[in-house]
Amino acid sequence: MSDKQNSCTSSTADVSKKLLRPVLTTMGLRLGVLAVVCAAVSGILFAVIPFDKGLLLALMLQYTLPAPFIIPLFADLGDDAEYVSTTLSLGTVLAVVLFFFLAAFSLA
Repeated sequence: MSDKQNSCTSSTADVSKKLLRPVLTTMGLRLGVLAVVCAAVSGILFAVIPFDKGLLLALMLQYTLPAPFIIPLFADLGDDAEYVSTTLSLGTVLAVVLFFFLAAFSLA
C-alpha cells in the first residue's frame, strides 16, 4: 500500500512541476496586464481629481485581487481542472503577498 501512495505522490509532484511554468506564465501575464490597466485608470482618474494616497491604494488593491473562485463551479474543466485550481491558488497566495507590500506602502 505504501508503494501505491508513493507512486501517487510522485506522479502528483511531476504534474505540479509540469504545471508550474504555465501557471507562473499566466500569473505573470495577468499581473502585468492588470498593472498596466491600474496605471492607466490611475492616470486618468488623478488627471481629473487631486491625488489621494488612499484612493491609489484602493485601486492598487482592487487590481491585485485574485481571480474569482466561482469559475470552476460553473465550467466543465475536464483535463484543465488541475491547471485552473493551481492558478487560482497561486493567485490567492500572490494577492496576500502583494497585500503585505501595499500595507507597508500605506504606512510609508
